[in-house]
Amino acid sequence: MFILGEVLAGGVGVLGLVVALLGCGAEPYVYVCSSWMHRSV
Repeated sequence: MFILGEVLAGGVGVLGLVVALLGCGAEPYVYVCSSWMHRSV
């Protein structure tokens, strides 16, 4: 179940990255993603 959660989170992260690149650029996404990763660790 943990592995499934990791895969789902990874898929959402990739989708979010694509949307951010197409929408408002990568920089805000990178900031949010890095802070989320830091918090989850």
